[in-house]
Amino acid sequence: MSHDATSRDQGDIKTAPRPRADWSTENVESLLMIRYSSLAKSKFNACQTNKQKTAWWAWLTARLNVHINSNFTQKQVKNKFTALKAKYRSLVAAEMETGNAEVKMRYPEYWECLLECMQS
Repeated sequence: MSHDATSRDQGDIKTAPRPRADWSTENVESLLMIRYSSLAKSKFNACQTNKQKTAWWAWLTARLNVHINSNFTQKQVKNKFTALKAKYRSLVAAEMETGNAEVKMRYPEYWECLLECMQS
């Protein structure tokens, strides 16, 4: 019996990985606006356990998916938000470096929205 047959016999079902998430500028801006809405902030601030934070991410993902008519997973949304925070921090740090930059900094299309949300 092959390994694949054994896996199927044990109930292991292998599924194809989900396609990569398509994060257009509009999708990113929608994520930021929903995440930094007063309702989302108050719900997040009320979370006291990891279980509550997981439920909050599920809630946020559902709101985003309805708003942009998409089907992102909770993991995709959380990973994108984490990447956006890192991008923001790296760009702010680069702005603060002294000296004249040889190459002008390139900001993402959603920079104004990101800046507004992160500074609120």
